[in-house]
Amino acid sequence: MDTRELHGTPYHVTVHKHHAYSLDTILLAYFASSRIHSASKIVDLGTGNGVLMLYMSLYTKAKITGYDITPSLVEIANENIKRNHLEHKINVIHQDIKTIESLECDCIISNPPYFKYQKETNISKVASRSIARFEIEMTIEDIFRIAKSSLKTKQSLIMIHRSERLDEFIMIANKYHMQLKEMRYVHAYKDKSSEVVLLHFIKNANQELKVLPPLILYDAPHVFSSELEKIYQGDFHVT
Repeated sequence: MDTRELHGTPYHVTVHKHHAYSLDTILLAYFASSRIHSASKIVDLGTGNGVLMLYMSLYTKAKITGYDITPSLVEIANENIKRNHLEHKINVIHQDIKTIESLECDCIISNPPYFKYQKETNISKVASRSIARFEIEMTIEDIFRIAKSSLKTKQSLIMIHRSERLDEFIMIANKYHMQLKEMRYVHAYKDKSSEVVLLHFIKNANQELKVLPPLILYDAPHVFSSELEKIYQGDFHVT
């Protein structure tokens, strides 16, 4: 276990060596922060150690509930909530996402597993790490199914995922009446292809899609772009 300062926040968090939070979690928090102001109840699917919820707590007055199937991560998330005195605003529930039919919420956020799982897939011997990376316990379809049953018209699902799977997301989203309204590709360098994309879906929305300017992370190796520098400093005032 390791305790560290949470970038750009007044918080400190405990993380497991196999589950230290990633840059993608921070990018999702950055993207979501300006899109959750009207929410009163936010759900984080696959919350892990609770870091995304801690970030969100700085930018909304909403109650935030995380769900995760891994007991050890739920324990760490609870520890992080208590360490930062956020019990009045955040809670986490140990539950298999696949057993959820509907939730009381008006916004869903998720940094889900990125990769499909097959029996021949080479996965980590650490079960919780494999669950976090591969669609073993939670799939994209699970997320959209829960979104359809939990959200009302015009309410939001916000996530980050692999750019290469975008066409799949759109097909599944349409099946569950979730329309992709905003997207922002993330590039390591301006001349490199995007590996991940930030996505904002709205239930029963019209067909207009806004493609935002790309988010460039580095100007050169180990040199942050000005935007990434602001993100790490906690400057989440974005459009």
